[in-house]
Amino acid sequence: MRSQAQRVSWMVRDRDQAHTLHLRMMIRKENVGSLQGGADVMDQFENSLESSIYEEAAPKAHAYSLVRVVAPTNP
Repeated sequence: MRSQAQRVSWMVRDRDQAHTLHLRMMIRKENVGSLQGGADVMDQFENSLESSIYEEAAPKAHAYSLVRVVAPTNP
């Protein structure tokens, strides 16, 4: 579960960096790839990152097995 949480953390960081870059581009009036009548390309990219985060963070099935351990006897 820790590795799953780490992957989600990295994906959130990537999404936050993409959002920061998008805002900086908009402030500087850079071309963000606007599509006719819809969201721009950067918005679509951020949305795809968000979807990926939710997919990765979804609960996963884990398989565990219990094994009996016999304590050693002292002579």
